[in-house]
Amino acid sequence: MNSPCDENRVSVRFAVLFFYLAVSVLAVQPVETRDEQYHRAFDIPVSIDILSKQVRLLREGTLKDITVTIDDSTEIRDTLHNERIMAHTLTFTNDGVIRIMADSREAARPVRIILNGASKDASCNVRVGGEVRRYPLPMTIVYDKNGLRFLVMEELYRYILDSASAEYGMEYIKDQEAVMALAHVIAARYRFKQEARVHDGADFCDLTHCQVYRGRIARITVSDEWMIDHAALPVNMFFHSRCGGNTLDERVFSNHGSKRVTGNEGVKDYLFQDGTWLCRSADSTWERSISREELLKLILPDARHRADEPISIQYDRKRLELRISEGNKTISIPPETFRLAINRVKGWNYIKSNNFTIKETIVDEKHLINFRGEGLGHCVGFCQHGALALARRGYNRFEILEHYYPTLTLKPVGGNPVTTPFLSYCVFDLSTGAVREICPGQDFIHRRIPAGSVFKLIVALYLVSERPDIVNEYTFNCCGTNTHDMAMPDRCWNQHGHGALQLKDAIPYSCNLYFASLYNRISIKKFSDFFNAFCLCAGIQAGLPRISGDREWSLMLAGLDFRLTFAIDDYIKLVRFLNCSGSYATVEEACPAVLSYDQRLAIFRALKETCIKGTAGGVTKPYGAECNYQALPEHVKNETWDMSENAWGKTATVIDGTNLPVSYGMFIGGSGRTGVVVVLRKGNGHLAARWARAVLSHYTGH
Repeated sequence: MNSPCDENRVSVRFAVLFFYLAVSVLAVQPVETRDEQYHRAFDIPVSIDILSKQVRLLREGTLKDITVTIDDSTEIRDTLHNERIMAHTLTFTNDGVIRIMADSREAARPVRIILNGASKDASCNVRVGGEVRRYPLPMTIVYDKNGLRFLVMEELYRYILDSASAEYGMEYIKDQEAVMALAHVIAARYRFKQEARVHDGADFCDLTHCQVYRGRIARITVSDEWMIDHAALPVNMFFHSRCGGNTLDERVFSNHGSKRVTGNEGVKDYLFQDGTWLCRSADSTWERSISREELLKLILPDARHRADEPISIQYDRKRLELRISEGNKTISIPPETFRLAINRVKGWNYIKSNNFTIKETIVDEKHLINFRGEGLGHCVGFCQHGALALARRGYNRFEILEHYYPTLTLKPVGGNPVTTPFLSYCVFDLSTGAVREICPGQDFIHRRIPAGSVFKLIVALYLVSERPDIVNEYTFNCCGTNTHDMAMPDRCWNQHGHGALQLKDAIPYSCNLYFASLYNRISIKKFSDFFNAFCLCAGIQAGLPRISGDREWSLMLAGLDFRLTFAIDDYIKLVRFLNCSGSYATVEEACPAVLSYDQRLAIFRALKETCIKGTAGGVTKPYGAECNYQALPEHVKNETWDMSENAWGKTATVIDGTNLPVSYGMFIGGSGRTGVVVVLRKGNGHLAARWARAVLSHYTGH
């Protein structure tokens, strides 16, 4: 299986993400290639104060030593004493005072040591405890009256990737879309850090104050043409470990409120279609109990209270504030202030998150404040655990970002983008099923998408197999609207109607009313038996949802019941099953007990018509998509390849999403020996077909 995205088209795109951070282009200069522009754009140095925690532990005597290993190509120079240090290791110890050993010789203090590498990618290894980290060079080590500091310079794009990887940990590097989504958040945060510098001599530290940074660890090289529109952000962007089911808004940090990125009350971390919670499980819950007296001392250390005074503590989740009431006097405290005040004394993960409830009980005449909560961290913005769940379900990085920041605005980096941030697709060999390209990544193969109008193909297969009388004799006149049959949809997707249709025309035009009208002609029981037999035969993992009444049955037949979902792998199997094109056809009698080759061929011919005159045809502006059509890149709008030559397939427009319903477009089909499944967020089937045309033309050489 090839890399997640075709290197010929998307390599080094990540560099462009940071174009907005680059220095201005000179007014007069030679014409640069695109690659040269990319390299110039991301070559932005940032300074990082590293090993902050380790230096503190060394100073306190908790850590034995810090050892820097240097190779022969690295120059070590003490700039205060203007001398070169010849050594392979620098060791920092504390036996009452911090000592610096260059191999076996102690260096004089104070010092300002600079390590310079022989190349741009030079690095050194630092051992702290049992851990070895790799940091970029140059590295500056300062030990003076202000203490010990380690500082390095790194290119911004590397720092962001390494920071995102460090936040997740190396075991999650394979979950590329989640890591890259977090990288986008960290990139957007750069603006705020630059506007409010808080570190002397450095842009960042390596603590949670800024970003966890453990040196060069990232193994992700995928690039992007899109970025978060940082200029439109009203506040800084936040992220945390686990939300426990619901994120919170920025009021957890302040009583004064603010403009919000996440929405008034955060977002529900679940998939609305099936109600699956992304970050809610038994192991994410926690409980704590504190006596009322201890709690008051922690929260209000200067206040004096008698043990018998009536005091109540309440957490208003809607207003996001803790209220401590004594008689007519009430004190309001932001949740994060409350949480940190307790954790500074009880331990940093004692109250694990701001997602909790409070209940007061009396045990043995002792007033206890019981906390029950979910999650880990402040619970604002991007949830790392939930993002992992989305990534493993095949959602791309931009879908993940919009899940946690519903009002987020994206913009292209630099000039005209080649693709859209919401395009996902899989290209495969029709004869073998081998995946040739999958974007955004391997997990996309598991992504479940409502079948929508693709379900019409299953209905059509049933008709040619079990009801040839309908295929040959039944005609429906689609006027665009339905005014007489309450069991059917109110209208077809084409408001002008399709006229008189038989099955061979209803498939290319994807007529909703034609298929819906079959509800009183097809037995639910017989169709269900066929559907189950077909899925078993084709290896498709799906089952029909519960159908109650004619209305639901009619909507199902029309592809308007979005409860039925297939995985991308299922769509691949369906495309291969339907393929009857030339020497690459599945010529053997596939599932002879269910469908013959001739029966499949009848549907295949209708799918070719879809790309000639139907919903995937080469119309100037796809039906029902005039406004969205203008947003297409020029190379997609102006694609000259005529799909009618040998392309075939089916379009669908479905409602899907995470916490909010979103329109998705889909195309499944192929050309020659190449099959494709295209999924387009914020689009429809017609637009998905346009992208499929661009993808297929690339692979078929048109």
